[in-house]
Amino acid sequence: SYGQADDGVFEGTVKSWRDQWGFIVSPQVEGDIFCHQDGTVNRMPLNTGDAVRFCVAPDAKGRRCASDVELMKAVMMLM
Repeated sequence: SYGQADDGVFEGTVKSWRDQWGFIVSPQVEGDIFCHQDGTVNRMPLNTGDAVRFCVAPDAKGRRCASDVELMKAVMMLM
């Protein structure tokens, strides 16, 4: 079931990034999704325009945030 939308893994693009946080947009998720560098794989900093794969989970205050965020181009370069 890996990679299917119903397992909670989405694909999107980093809309904006500043210091250690930013927003991701995805045609599969309504609105902008907040992302902190703590939610990226290996705490990797992101850049505006990066293609990413991510999950959505609530933070401590119940706001939806991107989690397990990884760069898609890093995966594609291995092919």
